[in-house]
This record gives sequence, structure tokens and C-alpha cells, in this order.
Amino acid sequence: MIGPLAQRVAEIAVEADHSPFRRLLSGIRDSATDAKSARRYIERHGPAPLRKPLVDLFASTDFAVVLAALEGALAAAAATRKQLGSSRLAWTGPSTRMLEGRPTRAVVAELIADARSSLTLVTYAGHKIGDLVKELDKARLERDVSVRIVLETKEDSPKASGPEPMKSLQHLPYAVPIYRWPKEKRGKDGGSMHAKCVIRDRQEALISSANLTSAALDRNMELGVLIAGGDVALRLEQHYDDLIHDEILVRVEED
Repeated sequence: MIGPLAQRVAEIAVEADHSPFRRLLSGIRDSATDAKSARRYIERHGPAPLRKPLVDLFASTDFAVVLAALEGALAAAAATRKQLGSSRLAWTGPSTRMLEGRPTRAVVAELIADARSSLTLVTYAGHKIGDLVKELDKARLERDVSVRIVLETKEDSPKASGPEPMKSLQHLPYAVPIYRWPKEKRGKDGGSMHAKCVIRDRQEALISSANLTSAALDRNMELGVLIAGGDVALRLEQHYDDLIHDEILVRVEED
């Protein structure tokens, strides 16, 4: 069981903005000699959200123990962020005071606009997104971004009324590699190619419930998370590299 001190220290380290927190702890170590002087330093220099919890912490436990625990928690949080990256919510639908994530369409558009080397887009369906198709073409033609798309196709879908994104993506399928998951590779009971994500430059990844459709990007209630930094985007990109290499996903041939 985690003790009360460890629990409070962990909560502070997770919630704190990394750089200001690191500078604050460095200042405490350099300037304070006991709990009383640490509390004074925090009251003068600490970021407002951290002042009360840190003052309370130094008031209740040995100075050296608290400082060592905070520094250890800071290092652990930094290592976790380095591996997992930072995250923000992407949301289509009514906002509340608890959830005001950035609109999904804005996040997708930003990823395309920021791409400098590669874009992988994975969607079950794709239609009525002419503006994004144009931006994908711009990224490909003007910035030499390598674009590829993985999508569901009507002939592979277990549903007779499966999507036909090949038509709705206009000319793009003839200009970039488009990959499908063939029906014969889905096992005897079949399955849908239901994943949705956008991966930019192996550095950022949007993982979302939203398809690349006007309904999903503008009108539905859809939730996703944008992960920046860490190794998530790289691992996802390499995952799709392997699926293509192993011919689990195959390229759609031009008609």
C-alpha cells in the first residue's frame, strides 16, 4: 500500500508543470535549510497551484525526506513523460466545464499542416472531407510528405453495406498508397477494419473514435487523444510498417 506521503508527492508531481516544478525544487535545495525556510521560499516563488499543497507537505513531514521524495517523484514523472509523451483530448460534440477538448477536425487539420516527413491516416470510412484531401495533396506536393492511407473497403467489409471511401477520397487514392485489409486475411469469422488514427512524422498520433468523415469531424459525439512526444507515434507507425511488410495490409491497385 502506498503511504500518505508517497501518495501526496505523486499527486503533486503528476499535476505539476515539469519545468517550473523542477526550478522550484532546485531553488528550495539551494536556498532552504529546513522546513520553515522551504515554506517561505514556496510562498514567494512557487506557482500558485502548488503553493498550498507543498506548504502543507513541508509543514507535516521532515524537510529532507519531503525534498528527496519530491525530487524522486519529479524524476519518475519526467521518465514517464519521455516514454509516453504528453496528451491532449480531441472532442467533437457539446462541451462542458469538465471537458473542453480541441475540435477533432482542428486537430486533424493541424497534424496535416505540421507534417514534414510522413503522414499515416487510418479510417473505417472517409467522405465529404474535400478540404482535408486538398491539404494532404499540398503536404505531398509542396513539402514532399510521404502520405499513406489505410481504410475499409466495401468488398472486404463483413457488412454488405460497407463504406466506399475510395470514391469519396476523390483523386487521392491514385496519388498516394492506399492499403486495405483483405477479407481472406480476416479469419473465418471475418472482422472490420475499424481503427482510426492519424500519425504525423512519427512524433504525434491522434487515436480517436472519429472516422475521416464530415459527420464524425463536425457533428457526431467523438472522443480521441492526441499524444505528442514519447514513443507512441513511432511504435504505431512501425506497427503499420510491419502490417504492410507482412502483407496483412495490401495496396489497393488502380482500376
